[in-house]
Amino acid sequence: MANIQAITREHFTDKRWLRPNSYHFAAGDTVCRLSAQELSKAAMSLPIAFMSNSGQSSKPENKEEESGKESYSLVSVQGLEAGKNLFVAPDGRWLNRYIPALYRSYPFFLVDTDSSDERQALCIDEDSGVITEDEEGELFFVDEGELSPQITQTLQFLTQSSANFKSTAKACEILSNHQLIKPWEIKLKHQEGEHTLKGLFCIDEAALNALDGDALKELQNSGALSTAVCQL
Repeated sequence: MANIQAITREHFTDKRWLRPNSYHFAAGDTVCRLSAQELSKAAMSLPIAFMSNSGQSSKPENKEEESGKESYSLVSVQGLEAGKNLFVAPDGRWLNRYIPALYRSYPFFLVDTDSSDERQALCIDEDSGVITEDEEGELFFVDEGELSPQITQTLQFLTQSSANFKSTAKACEILSNHQLIKPWEIKLKHQEGEHTLKGLFCIDEAALNALDGDALKELQNSGALSTAVCQL
């Protein structure tokens, strides 16, 4: 389990970090959250699905969850068995042309604070093995106490990714409102027999084709239409 800590001058001024050289950290991920902005590239080489957000948080993240209304996230499907990512080789190499944004920013994260102004804190997984006090690592802070250029660039990437995930959540909400997301039960055959992989959702193509012009216009303006097409 990740040990997420805020990056502060007090704790990281004298420390450095090394860029990860493998994707072992993702070896157990059967899915990875994606933003709609990634789909034009991700859909070329990764299966795309929706997953329900129910049960993923101890408190509602939005009014839809408070009211019991289902909400969804976009994900890449990376495995068919729990704890096994088919796109991570035993030596840690990534075996796919597209790398999800969440993996490209690892081990850095933006975490919501408890304040009411929706601020986020830049954090790092202290158990990632990249934090060092050796001189070959990259600085967290420069001499003036400001974030180093590399960390600043990472913060900008994470900030844009956070905005992308928020707009993606809105697109998923619109798709759900039009009842375009349905269960995607995938049947798998093994030597022992056949079983059904559950928990994934997909676009209901028949329902999408039946929408009137006003509904299609709403989907187009919100980016939800391209999201639906990429998933299909």
